Amino acid sequence: MISCRRGSRWSWLGVLALGLAWVGGGLLGCGSGSSGSGGGACPRSATAAGQGVSEDGCAGAPSGAPQYPSLLDGYGNHRPPWDVAGVDYHVGIPAGTTLTDWQAIDDPNVTLNPGNGMVRCTGAGAAVLFDKIDFSLHGGAYIFNGSGGCSAITVTNSNFACPITAPSFTFIQDQNGASVIVRSSNFNGRNCWSASGPAGGFAAFLAVSNAVVQYNWFNLSPQQVLDTGMSAGGSTVIDYRYNLLDDVIVFPGAHMNYLQFGGSGTAGPITVEFNTSRQASVGGAEGFQFYSNNPPATLVNPTFSHNTMIALPSGAANTMSYMVHGNCHSGSDCSTTATTISGSAVNASNYFDASGAYGAYYGGTMTASMGWTSSGNIDMTSGATIVPP
Repeated sequence: MISCRRGSRWSWLGVLALGLAWVGGGLLGCGSGSSGSGGGACPRSATAAGQGVSEDGCAGAPSGAPQYPSLLDGYGNHRPPWDVAGVDYHVGIPAGTTLTDWQAIDDPNVTLNPGNGMVRCTGAGAAVLFDKIDFSLHGGAYIFNGSGGCSAITVTNSNFACPITAPSFTFIQDQNGASVIVRSSNFNGRNCWSASGPAGGFAAFLAVSNAVVQYNWFNLSPQQVLDTGMSAGGSTVIDYRYNLLDDVIVFPGAHMNYLQFGGSGTAGPITVEFNTSRQASVGGAEGFQFYSNNPPATLVNPTFSHNTMIALPSGAANTMSYMVHGNCHSGSDCSTTATTISGSAVNASNYFDASGAYGAYYGGTMTASMGWTSSGNIDMTSGATIVPP
């Protein structure tokens, strides 16, 4: 367990460039955060139920005000009929939560290195909980689970950021195939990319497999959000729901993705549902990808549904390329780069504003011939149905 030995006052400033937002302040120390409906009623529960949506994440959301309550106002009746993460309910650290300094972690299965910011999970086969921890202090810290380390890691109600530069190339890295849960936490990538820093090639907020990733506020990533791998003889299981993916600031040499697969092997089931993405900065690329960069590989029962994705133009410039990429590298080489679908692949009820992107879907990669069943995907700017080309 995590024990808290000391606490100190903390704060951080709001960032309003390009309409981006950071987060409020609080007290460092051991405490509890309440949960449920973002601190209030779920405003669209009746409408959602009428559309057959029984669980949009609102009922179990952390307390607090939603980050962008007016984000969807301009779309009128073309917006999603359910409660949307970061718009109708809060995600990230619950309001009023008090945090403790990461250097105060006291767990026999965890080793701290104050010199380089590594919080290493060393207990062979152990299950470790990191709850209400501020990993942004003392230059920033990261969680590392090497081969032979912990078998289960849970991170809840915690804060990750780079006050100077990134302490590593990712905030949470698992190399042991552990079961990883990351819930109701804040991740801020400002300052994380620095050619002169220890992590000039900051890769991703999360580099994990077998992960539950829910109710998090991923803000200003310099590259990837979730980078996950496949391995021969193993299986990667991803539950990626109810998160706010809030602008990626792509640095030179970096490549934007909300979800990226690597390695050869099997991954699944893959559930990507009820997330909200908002891209306003130029230089962005793709959002969610459903192919491995290292085929051959197989996805088992991938589901991509009920997500709300917005790519806002920046003047005359696009901020994303294609917002979703299916299970092959490109339409012209699917015969050699396809990631095999096992079972059913569902692409349904996603809502898009692609006004700042090339399009919602990368052509030829998310079609029936590639194994996908698509229905009810909507262009919020017009209300028209989008059929993946």
